[in-house]
Amino acid sequence: MCATSKSFRSGLWYGVEWDNPERGKHDGSHEGVQYFTSPAGICFTLARRNPKGGSFVRPANVSFGVDFLTVVRQEYTIDREEVLSQEISISSRKLEWGKVKERSYENLPSVLLARSEVNGAGADGEIRETTPYVQWLDMCGTLLSCWEDVAAITQQLEHLEGLHLSNNRLLSPLKSRLSAGLSAAIRTLALNNCDLTGLRPEGVLQSLKNLNVSSNPLEQKHGAEYRCSAQTGGVKLV
Repeated sequence: MCATSKSFRSGLWYGVEWDNPERGKHDGSHEGVQYFTSPAGICFTLARRNPKGGSFVRPANVSFGVDFLTVVRQEYTIDREEVLSQEISISSRKLEWGKVKERSYENLPSVLLARSEVNGAGADGEIRETTPYVQWLDMCGTLLSCWEDVAAITQQLEHLEGLHLSNNRLLSPLKSRLSAGLSAAIRTLALNNCDLTGLRPEGVLQSLKNLNVSSNPLEQKHGAEYRCSAQTGGVKLV
């Protein structure tokens, strides 16, 4: 929004709803004017979710994130010069570095990007070419904003067996099928504290063995359906 009220400093402001409402100050309104509510796709309005969970922030203080491989390179690239500048000694004897090899992303078996700024897949096909053998992916608490972005990443990881998506707020949280766009090899899926209100067990991946959905406001009727599905379909609900 662009501030015009005398109660605001001039310029552009963003309305933010915090995952941790203790960081907020209001419900998206100021002096009786409602400037924003929760974005479309989230089940409750900000006022119903938490009357003090919103803030106004300057654009300079907001990050919209970067693509998957940019974050992978940030986390897993070895700074050769920094490594060589470090001194190592054993029993007062200084050792010299040998060759420092660049890390190969192609052979990464797991990628841990929890609390990173990943927000999407990036260019089509690059993940499949760069990190083809990832078996475990942790994207807990990232800047992913919709399930389609998750699918765009995971469908390029044909060997993916474990996917951790807890503490994310996705605008289209699996309205129908868990399996849409996911790698068929996934056996463990964690969706703890994702503010999910309902899931359909008939859409669960056939390969899935462990589905973690704790700390979500799932309706009781869905809980009963999942217990039944767990007994008949082999899925372990945690």
